[in-house]
Order: sequence, then C-alpha cells, then structure tokens
Amino acid sequence: PGVRLAAAGSLLALGAPAGTGAAWAEWAVSRRNFDSAVSFGDLAIAPLVAAAGAVSPSTRRSAMAALGGLGGQAVTSALLSGLRDPEPVVRAAASASLGSQPAKVVAAGLADALGDENTPVRTVAAASLRRLGAPAVPAVTRQLSAGAAPVGRAESASLLGDTAFAPEGALPALVSALDDPAPAVRAAAASAIGRRATGGDRPSDPVKLVMRLGDSDVGVV
Repeated sequence: PGVRLAAAGSLLALGAPAGTGAAWAEWAVSRRNFDSAVSFGDLAIAPLVAAAGAVSPSTRRSAMAALGGLGGQAVTSALLSGLRDPEPVVRAAASASLGSQPAKVVAAGLADALGDENTPVRTVAAASLRRLGAPAVPAVTRQLSAGAAPVGRAESASLLGDTAFAPEGALPALVSALDDPAPAVRAAAASAIGRRATGGDRPSDPVKLVMRLGDSDVGVV
C-alpha cells in the first residue's frame, strides 16, 4: 500500500490526466490531502462537502478550511451549516472560510456567529466580517438591534465602532444601543461611539451618552 500511495501522490503532483480530475479530487480528500484537492477547483467541492459532514471533528474542521478556497452555493451552504457544528474548532474554521465568500450570502450567518458561546469563534467571525467590509455592515447592525444573545449584541457594537469596517451610518444603531437592557451592550456601544468620535464621526446629539454617566453599571460609565 505504501508504494501505491507514493506513486499516486507523485502522479497527483505531476497533474491529473484529462478527464480524471474528479476521481483524483475524491482520492485526495479521502487521503486528507485537502490542499491538493482544492487544486482541482470545482471538482473538489462534492468530496469536500461530504467530508464537512464526517464523524471526525478534525476532518470536518479541515474540510471547512479547504472550502474557503472555493466558491458557489454548495460551498456557502456547507460553511453556513458549519456555524452550527457542535465543535467550536469546526465553527471557527467555517467562520474563517466564510470571510472569502460573497457578503450578501454569508454576512447574516457570520453576524449571528458574533453571539456564539465560544470566544475564539466570535473572534474569528468578527475578523471575517471585517474582511467582508462595508457590505456586511447592515447584518451587523441588525444583530446589534435584534440579536438574541447579549454577547452578540456587544460584539456587534464593538465591531461597528471600527470606522474601517463601517465608514458611515453606524451611529444611530450605537446610540440606540445605549438603552440596551444588558450592561455589557451599553458599555460596548459607549466605547464604540467614543472610538468613532476619535475618527471624526460624532453624534449630533450626545444627550444619551451624557445620561450614561449615571448608569447603574460602573462598566458603562
């Protein structure tokens, strides 16, 4: 078996004969040679999507990471499903790969991931949203105003404080978030408004911000 595998690996490095790409892509995935599989482009999508549903969390994580180098509906569907995986490492890999997909398709899913219970997943999701840039701002704004988890609303507020991510239009949502029932969200919104003000984007009426000086939570003040 070792000789056959070595020969197959060498043939793969030399390039697959015409008409055999799909079979080689499937073989590469079966051997967990995900980088080689991605080199076959769209022919690798089906075996990688299948691997993304494997029993092994390690295999699912690697498949999610590899799918980030491809595109199309099957890819984005698999990656968005990966955000609901029970293993944080898989959700983080899916979040990272979604940063290379079309914002209009994946931004809402990534914004929801800002409320993930796992801190690294939230961090990766925020980084991917930054990669998507301004087209992802509406999804993050909706998460701030309607997200179920306070941590997700707080992460959204923090992200909207970044003027490189949200050049304009973020202040109304941040000002409204100063009345959020969760202290962490109010604190994140107040901090985000301050960071935007440093960049010259200041609220026209700072009354709500001034009122927060009397907030019951010291972290908001």
